[in-house]
Amino acid sequence: MSLFRTPLATYWQSQEFSSACYRPDIDPGVSYDPTGTLVDDQLASKWDSAQFSVRRVGGYWDGSITQTGAKDSIELWFERLGYHVDFYSPELVKLWEGFVNRVSLQVGAFSLDVGPFLDITNRTALVYSTVDTTTTPPTVGVRARSATSNNAASQERYGILQHMASAGGVSINEVADVVALYLAENAWPGNANRWNTGQQTEPVVTVELLGYVHWLEMYVFNDTTTGTRTYPQKIQDILAGDLNGLFSTDYSTIDPTGINAQTVKRYNNDDQTAWAQIKSIVAKGDGTNVWNFGIYNGRKAYYDIAPTTIDYEMHAADPAQRITAPAGMTIEPWNVKPGRLMLATDFLIGQGLPSTELTRDPRVTFIESTQLIHPDVLSIQGETYSTLSQKLAQLGLAGIG
Repeated sequence: MSLFRTPLATYWQSQEFSSACYRPDIDPGVSYDPTGTLVDDQLASKWDSAQFSVRRVGGYWDGSITQTGAKDSIELWFERLGYHVDFYSPELVKLWEGFVNRVSLQVGAFSLDVGPFLDITNRTALVYSTVDTTTTPPTVGVRARSATSNNAASQERYGILQHMASAGGVSINEVADVVALYLAENAWPGNANRWNTGQQTEPVVTVELLGYVHWLEMYVFNDTTTGTRTYPQKIQDILAGDLNGLFSTDYSTIDPTGINAQTVKRYNNDDQTAWAQIKSIVAKGDGTNVWNFGIYNGRKAYYDIAPTTIDYEMHAADPAQRITAPAGMTIEPWNVKPGRLMLATDFLIGQGLPSTELTRDPRVTFIESTQLIHPDVLSIQGETYSTLSQKLAQLGLAGIG
């Protein structure tokens, strides 16, 4: 289900957002401060368009900025891969933060792409199957993992970005060469350029952004300790395994009421990414309730039960397409959050809501994600949640993408 909000009134359009860009201060393996050095605090006055999205499972997810203007001005973005960008509401409340993942320039017939940042690898090890070449035919052995290798220069520029390399049967004598080649080809951002005649002449740059939850894809988390951990404890363990010290160590918003006692085995030595493991935990819920997870302001993690009561109401016939709280106060489009329930109040009038399982009512939307297109267009994606999918996930039969 999707709802598109385009108010007819000009009220929202009169509101001014603010946005800034920062160069991170990086001490590899010690600290990573995304807002180390301010490079531009006037982004909102320069962009032609901007948007960002937030997901129930993920939090701040992605965004983009499009800017036209003098070539020397927009070329500055090609030095900003990995830089921090944030958006603030007219009330100066932070609405979204993330980093520059890809930059795309078009000027006349020439197009240039740099990135994505997410593909950079400056720390890796090779997972492979050993091969015994003394037998006929050669025998493929057990899974092995090489020593970890690093590219220090890339880490100083971008932080520690870890992806595991994998291969089939590899001779032990070739492992070091394969790892070295993998690092050489991936330690720096890729780029691609094209020439197409008949294109616009005014320089335009598109800056693609990602929320910091995507940094959970850039390190693996192994734990060879035996025993079990509760879901909240396991999430904390995984976040603490961050190689850069990027994520907040304030865990007070991870199951803040302390009610999720479901457990998972602690031992995991399969080189799974931090994000793959957290998604698996979130998919399991607690057997009864749906749980939300996200990385938000200050790279702080939130993990809590999804509300089961109505937080937002919308009147389908309202010309201004306003969203309100049940008590009647208008909710600005940028303040609508995922993981909440919204009711269409002027649909099926006179028919009561069910006392339980509200999302089975066609008037109720369980918000999975929101996307704000500056300044006033809001897209809401909704679904009906299911406790069956949680049970299957607990049995290892299903997950979430």
